[in-house]
Amino acid sequence: MNRIGRTSALAVAVVGLWGAAALPAAAAQSASDGVGESVGILADPHSVPVMYGGVQRGLVQWQQDPDAASGRKGDSIRVCDTYSGDGRGVEARLIVNGSVDRIATTQGHNAPYCSPWKSGDLTEGKGYIAKTYTMSNNVFTFAGDFHVTA
Repeated sequence: MNRIGRTSALAVAVVGLWGAAALPAAAAQSASDGVGESVGILADPHSVPVMYGGVQRGLVQWQQDPDAASGRKGDSIRVCDTYSGDGRGVEARLIVNGSVDRIATTQGHNAPYCSPWKSGDLTEGKGYIAKTYTMSNNVFTFAGDFHVTA
């Protein structure tokens, strides 16, 4: 089954799914549970669970547009480590033009912890991928791709 093969019922409520066409205005995203299956699509700020060993270890969030009420800038990403006691952290690396543009990480912090929002201006309407990982002792385990739109 491919990364988009299994989605939650909530996915139907979101504007669209990642596909061969450009992403819809409300970014769709998926995260892998480590075996290549999609585990969810949620609403703005877009949040996707980060899995390791079949257990949710945290989440990655995307803020597409600025939010005056919270003060969050647009094109922002952060990660949260929500699983205490395992010694693992969560990291997301936003890929722009084939290179890592920004990194959000919980490394060095005890759970529960959310990283600061990492932001920067991106081309509006363009799709990007954030590579998500769990890590322990500087050993990174790929958790999945998080698809977003600026």
